[in-house]
Amino acid sequence: SPKEDFQHKAPSWIETFKKVKDVFALDPTTLPNTYLKYYLYPDYEVAHSDPEFTRANEVMAGREKEVFDMAREITRRGTAEGAHFHAGAHATFIVDLACAIAFNTQERMLLIVENNGAIANFDETAMVEVPCLVGVNGPEPLAM
Repeated sequence: SPKEDFQHKAPSWIETFKKVKDVFALDPTTLPNTYLKYYLYPDYEVAHSDPEFTRANEVMAGREKEVFDMAREITRRGTAEGAHFHAGAHATFIVDLACAIAFNTQERMLLIVENNGAIANFDETAMVEVPCLVGVNGPEPLAM
């Protein structure tokens, strides 16, 4: 039977989901996301983080290990048949991104890039998530 996906049941995710209520309390019109807690509650996040085991360490010990173990097993067996592995949307996205760059498709994708004028009246050096056309030269942000 497929192994249960614990990716979003890790303690850091549980805490992230709990913090959404605080973000909502600040502005009920905000569409909550898992990043806002870092911007709106940075002192809280630092005080409740473990510098010896960061979110990156959690990913490496969890999802990354699972992916690499499965890749080794598939390589050893010479087939992915019967492998209980779920790639998910991020895996599909990264393949689409690589293809857009490799084959210069000019595909429109939502990416995080340096502002550089994509959003007027906003810090030029800020990282912003905006639609981009992606080709051999990488992302070209569309002006907002």
